Amino acid sequence: MKRNYLKLLAMALCMVPFACTEPTEEVTEGEDASITVSPESYTAEDWNITEFSVDVTANCRWNVSSGADWLQTDTQSGDGNGSFGARMLENTGADERTAKITVTSSNRKATATITVTQPGNPESAEPEPPAVAGYSFPIVEVWETNAGLDVESGKAAILAEGLSNAEINFRTVTFKDGLIVEQSNLAQSDREIRIACPAHTNPKKYAGFQIGICGYDWALGDSWTIKIPVKEELSGDLKFCYGSRREGNAGGMTYTWSSDEGQTWNGFSAPAEAAKSEAMWKSVKFTIPDAQKVPANGWLWIKLTCGADYSDNSVTISNGIAIIPAEAELSDLPEQDNSTVVFSEGFDDIIGVNAMYIDIPVGFMKSWTTGTTPGSYNPTNPAMECNLCYEKPGFIQVGYADEALVARYLSSSGYGKGSFSINVGERLKEMGKATADLTVKFKCAGITTAYNFPVDAVPTLTATSGTVENGTIANADLSMNAFQEYTMTVKGADQSTVLTLTSAEVTSSPFLDLGLTEEADYRFFVDDILITIAE
Repeated sequence: MKRNYLKLLAMALCMVPFACTEPTEEVTEGEDASITVSPESYTAEDWNITEFSVDVTANCRWNVSSGADWLQTDTQSGDGNGSFGARMLENTGADERTAKITVTSSNRKATATITVTQPGNPESAEPEPPAVAGYSFPIVEVWETNAGLDVESGKAAILAEGLSNAEINFRTVTFKDGLIVEQSNLAQSDREIRIACPAHTNPKKYAGFQIGICGYDWALGDSWTIKIPVKEELSGDLKFCYGSRREGNAGGMTYTWSSDEGQTWNGFSAPAEAAKSEAMWKSVKFTIPDAQKVPANGWLWIKLTCGADYSDNSVTISNGIAIIPAEAELSDLPEQDNSTVVFSEGFDDIIGVNAMYIDIPVGFMKSWTTGTTPGSYNPTNPAMECNLCYEKPGFIQVGYADEALVARYLSSSGYGKGSFSINVGERLKEMGKATADLTVKFKCAGITTAYNFPVDAVPTLTATSGTVENGTIANADLSMNAFQEYTMTVKGADQSTVLTLTSAEVTSSPFLDLGLTEEADYRFFVDDILITIAE
């Protein structure tokens, strides 16, 4: 299941490759981070595709971000003095446009910017057309606001400016890509939709994008209708996910869906998971049969109907909504045998776990965790210990952190490293081998946290006997929100060898440097572990 539906800053052909010529160590305590860039501004000659290079002078590690979709860079990070390439896409509009590239130290204490300007296209008779409305599958829409991150409030504050990616008209919210959220079947005609930020009392700091769409003075039978335009045909086994602080007001919600714009309503096949007081992603499974499939360029409607009266304001939908597969994809790994394959685990026994996919934005909400040992293993798989491991759809999470509790500044909130151990020695006994060199392949990923930082994890493979070569994935090399395959080698494994995958210790991270928590965020994700006898 290795989908990544977040926007990645991927470069096309002919981009200038990233080069880091003088790597240096991370800034030590008491030393000031310093970053300068050249040029500090760049103006293209015309509206055509334009490429240029940026030189970075720094005494620290740094991250690169672009302020516009049309302005791309060929790297997201570097270390010390170096350079990276930038590319402006063709300007199809008549107006000149400007954006910034930002280079920030990893401890976020030094920043440099490059202001980029591109002339308009004189051959353009019409303004640049708006983005095509509608969503490809999986469908994701999140609430966005112009509010800064440094919002401190013990109570949800109503934002007068609303959302930056949607328009609010009384009790209808219309997003730029076409999704509509509206209050319907209301007993009172004067109620209106409002946006609250933060949408929960925790965390109390840096919570500016924990956003909720709020309803007021609900009555039994009142409804919210979510209308989603889809680009391709949609059918099959699905999950409707939405951010929720509670079980949709007192009494809970009931859920129905329609593929014919409300002419026929169908019930969901499973009840929603209760969010209670803590904000979390909630999912409801349902099936759209082929006979009722949503046509290409058609609409999927979902209705949430209140199960009881509720006399106070309520954050009804936090963070956003998503339509994703009901189950993850199966892995394609060879089975264990007594000649070559020492260990094989694709976590296919947890493909249907009720949790959010890795590539859906987490926001300040709890992303579901289930159990401390993932799945019901085949007894031949000698996974001897799984500490702080949690089930995800078709993979596991090693280590724990709860976005909803992150800013309570308490170690007791549950931050911690996890570990996944494999007793390959027992398998070597079964295979009749006293010693062996092993090739270890697995897929691994990080996640971008609610603060928009990459996790601090440094996945590391250790062995109780034998020697692990290239056994560490540097944080800069760990893909965020997408799986990537990594290969390690174990020399001289024997019948006592236990391999453990965990994270190395870190002493500096954005979480720690900003005082957001007492612990680093060590979460990382693992799938498709394959250990074979080295050739």
